[in-house]
Amino acid sequence: MRNQGAEEQLPPSPRGHSRVTSRGSNHFRKTSAQGTLSPRGIDKPLPSDKKKHALSKESEYGVQGIKAPLVEVAVKAEEIWGPALGGREREEAMRSALASVERSSGTIGVGNTVSDCIKRKDYDGLVNAYRRARQYAEDAREMANQASRDPNSLSEPQIYQIVIAGRMWSSVGTQIDDFKRDVWRRLTNVEAPQPSRGNNGVDEPWALIGVLLELGVDDNPIWFWLLSRYDHLKNKISASFERSRVEIEILRRRLANGDAPTTSVAVTHLKSPHDANSQTKSQPIDTPPILELWDLIHGSVHNLLSTSGGLLGEVLDFWEKSQSFIDGNIQRTLPVGIDGQSRKHHRLSNDGVRDLQNGLVELIDMLREDIFAFFADPPIEDVSMLYSPMPTTPSTPKSAVFAPWAHQDSRFRFDAGNPPPPPSSRRDEPWEGFAFWPPYANSLSGIHYLEKLLTLVGTAATQMAGLRPVSSSSTIQDRLKTLVNGTRERCVNALLAAWTRDAGMFHMVEKWDRAVDRHDLTKIPTYFLAFETAVLAGLQKLAYISDVPNQGGVITAPSSGMLKPVRRAFERSIYVLLSDMVKKAMEKDPTPDENSLQSTDTALSSPSITSKSTIDINGQIESR
Repeated sequence: MRNQGAEEQLPPSPRGHSRVTSRGSNHFRKTSAQGTLSPRGIDKPLPSDKKKHALSKESEYGVQGIKAPLVEVAVKAEEIWGPALGGREREEAMRSALASVERSSGTIGVGNTVSDCIKRKDYDGLVNAYRRARQYAEDAREMANQASRDPNSLSEPQIYQIVIAGRMWSSVGTQIDDFKRDVWRRLTNVEAPQPSRGNNGVDEPWALIGVLLELGVDDNPIWFWLLSRYDHLKNKISASFERSRVEIEILRRRLANGDAPTTSVAVTHLKSPHDANSQTKSQPIDTPPILELWDLIHGSVHNLLSTSGGLLGEVLDFWEKSQSFIDGNIQRTLPVGIDGQSRKHHRLSNDGVRDLQNGLVELIDMLREDIFAFFADPPIEDVSMLYSPMPTTPSTPKSAVFAPWAHQDSRFRFDAGNPPPPPSSRRDEPWEGFAFWPPYANSLSGIHYLEKLLTLVGTAATQMAGLRPVSSSSTIQDRLKTLVNGTRERCVNALLAAWTRDAGMFHMVEKWDRAVDRHDLTKIPTYFLAFETAVLAGLQKLAYISDVPNQGGVITAPSSGMLKPVRRAFERSIYVLLSDMVKKAMEKDPTPDENSLQSTDTALSSPSITSKSTIDINGQIESR
């Protein structure tokens, strides 16, 4: 069967003896042997016929139709039984991988530890976890370097360890990069004047700076935080001052456009010094709207110049931190990072020191200039900061058209139906030229609040002058002296104008009632004496700013040019009162009774009123 279809090999015919014959005889034999007449050629088929009918193809065997299903069955059998047949090898590979994972459990858990520390703000735990992750990565890197030199030295568990460490380091690196970006953003956001405390009791900015130094950064986080703090203070001083000026002007316009206090109300306020000295119930020194504006003015100046909760306190805190960094004191508590790579951030160049000093001087000068402008300049006219309508578009919400500052105080919330008050018309009143003086305010409320304002200004100027960069600059020292002298002069001038106005209304206090201790006098001498004493005592405190210790030499004694108007105002107040009392006595002749005087001559000739009082050049009051 194996040789079926192949040509049959004929055995070689035996060669007979050789006889030389003619060519003709040879040819005849060959022809007759192959001819049709030969019996051999008739019985045996030719070789070509045998090859033609042999089973040499798949179609001839009958298996071509089932070959494709057989191949498909073989593939499916391999898929089903292949894992089972090769399970031992797979089991060994899985067992090896599981053992490698168990040995690298510490490496795998570092990523979760880092994430948990970031959520809990556990900076110490974060740094420790990062150090472990860095050590695992260094070990894997060393294995890879060794394998690059000798490929045969790397075992299969080491390969798994390198792969696990690589994935872990990639995950930890992503988390640390995101954490660093968040810390940089938090260092930039320094709006809160008092930083919160972290878990370890350290101020949050320094805790953030410390963790950045531990993790390693290219930029200096200390310098970055100080610059961010400087920019924040600079913008805050400008915005706070402009905002305060506008709010004060809004309330000032409302008072100016309203009606002046009635005569009876004004008389009640002028009698308040006497009531405060007596056992009777003390009366308010001015009307509630005027006191409201005074409180707003005092609160605005306090927010700028107070060292506890004010902008000046934030500036002083900024310089204290900067000075600690310049002197190298704060670096002692800061980490140097891994392998000391953050030690370079502990040093500050000479240019950096000079920039910090110039920044402090600029902040101090901004505060000085803003306060001086508030007291020296007339009231502002532009209040568009609180009312700035924007051009509407189809996509603009109505809530964004008016009041972009979205102020929470209803007194300063304006819209289309509630515009801010317009500027008041000119009445040639003295208070129209003073932005810090409420319209129609009397001299008593002015003394009470101007003492507080000048105390704030004097204390702030003294503290600012004591700073090292400021004390070394004679220009800034002179500007601080100008601030104190100019503010004091403006306050005294506004108070003198109000004093003269109050003295012109004081005759209305006279009700022709007898005094309790002296029946030959009315009560007006006692009221006037208490009023004048309160005004003169307040003027003396304003002129000398006696409540502020003079440190740094920025508070100087008042000049004679400022004391002369005080003396003239005192004399004019007495003259105005006596003149008005004479006119009042001549216009009305009171009916004598047991509670009134027979005439006004006794009151006009009383030594308590006609005594001549003067103020010497040092501002001290003498009666003679």
